[in-house]
Amino acid sequence: MSEPEPLREALAAADGVLAVVDKRRRLLMWEGVRIHLDGVSGLGTFLELEAVAEPGSDLSREHAQVAQLRDLLDIRDEDLREGSYADALLAARAEPDPELLAMARQAAGRAYAPYSGFPVGAAVRTTDGRRYAGANVENAAYPQGQCAEASAIGALVAGGGGAIAEVVVAAPSRELVTPCGGCRQRLREFAAPDAPIHLADLERVRRTTSLAELLPLSFGPEHLAA
Repeated sequence: MSEPEPLREALAAADGVLAVVDKRRRLLMWEGVRIHLDGVSGLGTFLELEAVAEPGSDLSREHAQVAQLRDLLDIRDEDLREGSYADALLAARAEPDPELLAMARQAAGRAYAPYSGFPVGAAVRTTDGRRYAGANVENAAYPQGQCAEASAIGALVAGGGGAIAEVVVAAPSRELVTPCGGCRQRLREFAAPDAPIHLADLERVRRTTSLAELLPLSFGPEHLAA
């Protein structure tokens, strides 16, 4: 299709968009079996085997080919995943990465907040699976303090940078603790608008939202692209 964008916009307006799968695929062929090496933003890397059947096939040959490849590649039953990439993305947004949640809570416990008495921890996960955490760091000269999200982003940059796929913000508060306006913009620099942001206390996740909901009609790096 020479102009896909109008069709995409029309379908999105008619049915909405549940998930966007950003995927890069390398295709290999072996005796009629398609071997897909996929890198999916926000999920990681996957291998998919697709045996192409001839018309009228009873599929026995195709099953045998896939079984042979699984044996050669040491793909065990516990390595298999059901559902689509879109299903996995939606599930990931609904439930935070347990390790990321633990990191945010641990960071909150180490925060330096002697003036406000309000410790906050934040943790981010990159699209390639790395995780970084940070805490708020206050200062006697109040404007010199730093939010937990900014600390986590600083750790991310020092660790090599990358795109943020998921965020957890945690604090021991009865109220919902969301990133401040400045940190929403900081997150926008490294995260897509649909990136899930989990807001938690020290016992449960109180709400899962997205950067787009927290920062609507946002301005990001793409607006400066030539």
